Amino acid sequence: MTVMLDKIEANGKLTEVYGIFKSCFVYAQHSEYFTGENAKGPLIARLESFVRATSETLEQKSEEDRVSGASLLLDLPTALLRDHVTLFVGVLKEALSSGLGTLGIVHEALEALKRMVREGHIGILQPHFKDILPLFIPYLNTPNSSDKSAAEELYKVQQEIVLFCGSIGGANNKYLIGAEHPQIVWSRDPLLTTTLNFGSDVITLHLDEILRHVMELTETVALPQQRGTVAELLHSLFIMCIANDQTYPQQTQILYEKVIPVLFRLGSDGSTAIRDLFRDLTFQLIHWQTGKKHEEDSCPILSHIMIGLEEANNADLRAFCGQCVKEYFEWSIRHSTSATAPSVRIVFCKLIYNGGHPSFAKQLSASLAFNTFYRIFREEDDLISDYILKLFEIFLESYRAHPVSSFENSINHLTRILTRKHVLLHNPSDSRIIPRFGKIG
Repeated sequence: MTVMLDKIEANGKLTEVYGIFKSCFVYAQHSEYFTGENAKGPLIARLESFVRATSETLEQKSEEDRVSGASLLLDLPTALLRDHVTLFVGVLKEALSSGLGTLGIVHEALEALKRMVREGHIGILQPHFKDILPLFIPYLNTPNSSDKSAAEELYKVQQEIVLFCGSIGGANNKYLIGAEHPQIVWSRDPLLTTTLNFGSDVITLHLDEILRHVMELTETVALPQQRGTVAELLHSLFIMCIANDQTYPQQTQILYEKVIPVLFRLGSDGSTAIRDLFRDLTFQLIHWQTGKKHEEDSCPILSHIMIGLEEANNADLRAFCGQCVKEYFEWSIRHSTSATAPSVRIVFCKLIYNGGHPSFAKQLSASLAFNTFYRIFREEDDLISDYILKLFEIFLESYRAHPVSSFENSINHLTRILTRKHVLLHNPSDSRIIPRFGKIG
């Protein structure tokens, strides 16, 4: 191999010589030549000098020689990669981000990384994962080629990248989302965990570490097939959130605050398959939440429904949240022995608060919500007796400030209900909310 080094330094046809030398490295690696005394011998010292000189001049060579040189350096003995990890990372950057990003180079880079991990040097690589892993993002995001063989080759490389990332642990994979995304920690404690039993061994998986990344991918991935796969994974994680609600209610409440807005956006998505998948799940979550005994348990989903109704730039989201608030109101009554139960009354607390808020968006959300479930409201005498006068007040005031059709429709619905049910107001009631009609008009 010393003779080969002499020939490389003297020969101008670097591509051919690199190829021969690369074969020597592969053979030496398989025969474990660079172990024991040879790991610190004179040949290693000569190789170190050669590697430094090659890496420093890599950018100055022709495209063909650069590819061959990068390929050679990626096949260096593990002993050299271990002791010169900064140089190794530099070669990876050069190979994957400066025009050398052929699929063959990606495969060789992955093989070098896997070799380092396999031989127990992951601790040496770990501080550099923040620089290494983002280099693979363009290959994961590359759309399939129309050429069948090229598409198959790309798919194999993408699988290799995913398998490698899985082998180094989830804590390292945070760098795959890119440097432009800050790392956000939802809680210091695990929020979504599951256990796997392998005989006497029990493995605990902290799935909340990947949940936020899966949510982001579901909303941003452009390719339909990939997006559908990520959406199915997210659907399964959402179901696990609901399943953990009974056992870990406090942790699940924190998760709900994060995942419910995404659930609503996906339930009103432009893709029919994704919309149907998450719409059904949203309704199931509403049925589950409204069946709880304490009103605070169901606040997060109702609050986010009202926020969705305020969305001025997304008509599909407003329409879906309208269906959700109707579903919420209907199932709150179904799960209650009385229409005046706390889970039902909190709906009107939200309406009254939003309706009396100076923000037009909040006023409109109250009107849109009422217009979706007024048919259910008109059949509940106790609710009519307690709230109809206050609802009249907030919608009349809103209409006076903003004469839009939604407020007019709400007033018309209330007028018809009051005409038919006015007898309910003949008797005094301690629970009735008295409006300030004197300030209207």
